[in-house]
Amino acid sequence: MKWFGGDASVSAIPTPQTLLRSVYLGRVCVAAAVYLAAVFKFAVVAPLDLVVTSFLLVATGVVTIASYWHTHVRGRLPGRTFLYTQALFDVALVTAVVHITGGPQSDLTLLYVPLIAVTAVLMPPTSTALITALVAVVYVADVFFGHHTAMSAAVGLQLSVFVGVAAVTAYFASRVSVMGAEREALAGELRQVRLQADDVLRNIPTGIVTVDQEGRLLYCNPAAEQILGFKERQWRGRSIMPEFARIAPEFWAAITATARRGVRAMRVEATVRRPDRTFTIGVTTTTLEVEPGGAPRVTAIFTDISDSKRLEELHLRAERLEAVAELSSSLAHEIKNPLASIRSSVEQLGRAKRANAEEKFLAALVGVPRLLARARHRKPTARPARGGRGRDPAGARAPRLSRGRRHRPGGRRGADGGRRRPVAPRGVEPGAQRGAGRGRGRSRLRAHRSAGRA
Repeated sequence: MKWFGGDASVSAIPTPQTLLRSVYLGRVCVAAAVYLAAVFKFAVVAPLDLVVTSFLLVATGVVTIASYWHTHVRGRLPGRTFLYTQALFDVALVTAVVHITGGPQSDLTLLYVPLIAVTAVLMPPTSTALITALVAVVYVADVFFGHHTAMSAAVGLQLSVFVGVAAVTAYFASRVSVMGAEREALAGELRQVRLQADDVLRNIPTGIVTVDQEGRLLYCNPAAEQILGFKERQWRGRSIMPEFARIAPEFWAAITATARRGVRAMRVEATVRRPDRTFTIGVTTTTLEVEPGGAPRVTAIFTDISDSKRLEELHLRAERLEAVAELSSSLAHEIKNPLASIRSSVEQLGRAKRANAEEKFLAALVGVPRLLARARHRKPTARPARGGRGRDPAGARAPRLSRGRRHRPGGRRGADGGRRRPVAPRGVEPGAQRGAGRGRGRSRLRAHRSAGRA
C-alpha cells in the first residue's frame, strides 16, 4: 500500500538464485578459458588434454543450461539433491582443470576456495563439511597418484586453507541464514499488518486523505471518495487543493494551515457543498514525516456529522419545550391559587341566607366545573327496565315501602323464566297501595295485624 511509504529497499543478502547465477557464469568462464588456453597452445599441449578440455567445455555447457532452465526459467527453488549435484560437478571440473594445469604447482588451485565458500552459503554445515572433505580427498589423490608428488608443507597448507575457509564460511553463512530467516519473518508480519491496515482503511466509514507539501493527492480511502464526491484514480499524483476549496472551503483551510504552519486542527466543522446535497463534516488534521528533515505530509481524518447535528438540534428543541412546559405549569399553579380563593368566597356568598339571585346564580356557575368533573369520573350504572301495561302499579312503588325488606327493580324471575311480581313487605297485602295520608296507611296496617292475631 503506497500510503505507508514506498517499496522496501532491496536486501543486501544474496538469494540462492543470485548465487547460482554467479556459479553458472564462473563455471562457464573457467571451462572456456581452459579450452582456449589448450587450443592456443596446441603444439605444447598433449592431445589427451585437448580432448579433456573439449569434453569439459561441452559438459559444462550442458549442465549449466539445464541448471539455469530449472532454477530461473521454471522458477523452481534449488533443493538438497540439486545443490549436491552442482557441487559434485564443480569439484570434478576444478580438479580436472588443476590436474591439467600442473597439479600441486598449478595456479588454479585457489578455485577450490570459492567453490567451498559458495557451498557453505547454499548448504547446511554438515553438507559443507562433506564437500570440503571430498575436495581434500580428491586434491590429495591428484597430488599423490596423478602427479606422484610427495607430501609437502605447501600441500598441507593448501589443505588447511580449504578447511579454514569451509569453517569460517559455514559459520558466517549460518549466521546470515538465521538473520535472513528472521528478516523474512519480519517481512511477512509487515506484509500482514499492511494488508490488515489496508483492509481496515477501506472499510471504515471515516474518510482519510493524505496530501504532500505541494497539495498533490497521495492517498484516499473509499469513504473519503463517497463523502467528498471525487475519484482517487482521477486525482492521484495531482494537486487536489483547488477541488477541496471548491467543495469544502473550511476543509481546504484546515489542510492548508496544517501544511504551512504545522497547526493541527482538532474537530473542526466544515460544510461540504455537493450538487446533490449539503452537509457538515468534522475534520481533524495531522502531519506525517516520512524522512528526517523532509517535507511533511498532511493527513486529514473526517466524517459526516449531519446526523449528529440533527440530533443535537432535536435535543435543544426538546429542552426548550420542557422549559416552556415547566413555565406553563408554574403559571397555572400561580393562577389557580387565587381562583380557588375566589370560588370559595363565591360559594360562601351563595350559601348565605341573605344571598340575592345574582349571588346564587354566580355560585351555581362556579359549581358547574366541579359537577362536570364528577360526571366525567363517575361510573355509569344500569337503569331498571320499564314495566309493561299489565304490570301491577304497586311494583313501581314497592321501593318506597318500609325498610324491612327491599326487592330488586323489575322483580325477581320465576322458575319458568317469567318475571315475578314484587313481594310486599310483611304486614302489607299484595297489591295494596299507600294511602294519600300518613295516618290512613298506619290504620290499615294496624287492622291487618289485628286480623292476623285473631
